[in-house]
Amino acid sequence: MKAVLFDLDGTLVDSLPTIARGMQDALAILGLPSVTEEQVGHWIGEGTPVLARKAATAVGAQEHSDALFSQFFPSYLPHIPETPEIAGATELLQRLHMAGLHCALVTNKPRALTEPLLAALDWDRYLPVVICGDDLAERKPHPLPLQEACRRLNVDVADAVMVGDSRHDIAAARAAGMPVAALAGGYNHGEIIQGADFHGDTLQECGDWVLRNAKQFSKVSG
Repeated sequence: MKAVLFDLDGTLVDSLPTIARGMQDALAILGLPSVTEEQVGHWIGEGTPVLARKAATAVGAQEHSDALFSQFFPSYLPHIPETPEIAGATELLQRLHMAGLHCALVTNKPRALTEPLLAALDWDRYLPVVICGDDLAERKPHPLPLQEACRRLNVDVADAVMVGDSRHDIAAARAAGMPVAALAGGYNHGEIIQGADFHGDTLQECGDWVLRNAKQFSKVSG
């Protein structure tokens, strides 16, 4: 194993509270009813256009989906610096870097919202490759973003592993032909995450599994 591809929301960062505040602010500005943090948590993972459409539908204003999508960006941006990392995220990125593993971010989050978050967390040095939801013709669960991340890392897809928290991460990894570790308790549309090669209750457990497999790979190939 030579590379680790990470999802962002629910895997490396606990972005639900700030995304929910951004959506609530956007709805208020448009004069629409509000939604709860729990509702927003069920909608995260498929990209901002889907998030806006589901929020608009939930408040009975589906015709305002486009306006809500446009308003969400300026409403969410001020909250981005408040986004906390998932416990142990920076430490894990450091461990993987020290182990000589390449890391990349593969998220359905738009680039305009991803880059300020990475800058606030000072993770640019650990994630030299970042694939966002609006970068390519397809997004997760399609395998293309994972394949493109590997191409930019100059790593074969078979030598990479995906770490995520939703069914979209698992489906994308399966379609790309790479193993996948799933973090429980993330943003999986209110469902228990299933179908991964490894299921961890903490990000540290997922990282330990990745590093164990990386060492085994090194012994076999070396």
